[in-house]
Amino acid sequence: IVHPAPLTPAQAYAIDQFMLRNGRAFIALDPAAVAAQDSGGFNPMSPTAPPPTASTLDPLLQAWGVTLAPSVVLDAEGAVQVRQNEPPQPLIFAVPAAATDREDLVTVRLNRGLNFGLAGGFSWIERDGLKVNTLAQTSGATMRLPAEAALALPSPYEVHDMWQSGGGRREAVALRLSGNLSSAFAQGAPAPEPATEGGAAASPAPPVPHLARSQRPAEID
Repeated sequence: IVHPAPLTPAQAYAIDQFMLRNGRAFIALDPAAVAAQDSGGFNPMSPTAPPPTASTLDPLLQAWGVTLAPSVVLDAEGAVQVRQNEPPQPLIFAVPAAATDREDLVTVRLNRGLNFGLAGGFSWIERDGLKVNTLAQTSGATMRLPAEAALALPSPYEVHDMWQSGGGRREAVALRLSGNLSSAFAQGAPAPEPATEGGAAASPAPPVPHLARSQRPAEID
């Protein structure tokens, strides 16, 4: 699942139940997607609506105890030089291999690190039976910038002028969730969606038992 548009209840429920049954997913979320902003307004999921520049996976993230901040993380220590004759750009930063999980199979073989651009920061609270591992994190020289300001792509000089230290906070920019999930739909499947104007109502799907907890342990990156 990569940079999803806002989900309908039916779509969110389908993902919720898939995760409880199968437990395997790669999910990429973005608080400030430059590519969406530069796409000319075409949204393949809904051609009449512009593509979203921010993505989330609510209400699923809430059920899993994970939050993606609606702001962008900047890292001065890992800043990458984007243009010649300019200082490194903290909006685009490198996470060295040493700052990734050295035991997780996804990151253990990395030896060149990872680059992030206009990345979001994750936080989480404990959920019974669910473990959260940080796969990649920033240095302590960070700050957060509102997504709208980050999408304006301020120069490194402008970033320097507006810099407000995060107080040594190291931001988690990639996670792994392992363990048993609870459904975000405690009351079961949402009501069927009405037919769109001029269209026929969708055929009801064959009844499938609702799962309230994981049928198998999940592994989500």
